[in-house]
Amino acid sequence: MIAFNSVGFKEGNESVDRYLLEQAGGSDASVIIVPSLNGAHYSAQSLGERGTSWFKQLGARNIEVIQINNRQAAEDSRKASRLAKANLICLAGSGRYSFGFEDFSWLKTLKGSICWDGIAEALEQGTILSGAHGSAELLPEYDCSFQDSLRVVEGLGFVPDVIFVSLAGYFTFRGKEVMKQLLQRKHQNIPVITVEESASVILQGDKYRVLGNGLAKVYQKGEVFSYQTGQIFRL
Repeated sequence: MIAFNSVGFKEGNESVDRYLLEQAGGSDASVIIVPSLNGAHYSAQSLGERGTSWFKQLGARNIEVIQINNRQAAEDSRKASRLAKANLICLAGSGRYSFGFEDFSWLKTLKGSICWDGIAEALEQGTILSGAHGSAELLPEYDCSFQDSLRVVEGLGFVPDVIFVSLAGYFTFRGKEVMKQLLQRKHQNIPVITVEESASVILQGDKYRVLGNGLAKVYQKGEVFSYQTGQIFRL
């Protein structure tokens, strides 16, 4: 199961993360939070503390924060082993920015590393992988980079043939411009899923389900499909 969360660790999202925790095994589940080196609004340390407090509030008793802030850390076999044994892994933070610039990215630090292999192994064994904040956009095969113009680049590759865009935060202010560029891109055969703030999309098998309090939209082959909480769709 993979969860695409528009935002994370924020009031209004309790139902989504409570559901993920229950599916992961409840209060005794092993929860690992992997914060970004420097999120858009939080340092990795403060984001890890925020996530720990959040899941404790939801009833989790077994929470660990693993820092992967450089390639050496990503090649740590002990961290990879702990990730492979987790019940719920939450990548949190922007995952691509440091002080507003693209000089840090999970794509450079995490992808292809031992820890990346550990997450992939965990997924095969039934672990839930959750992306919160901007990290959700990096989970699929493709990611979108927005600065002066749009670029479609490789993502972490945990979900094939899809692009995910959160409409929270930064994208709230540039949503129309972002989507215009995105739908005019060369990769028009790749479906685009957008999720409003306080909403999430959960992928289990080949089914996507909308949770939370917002709307999800799918842009596919020139058509737009809207889905509300509880609705299920396939691509």
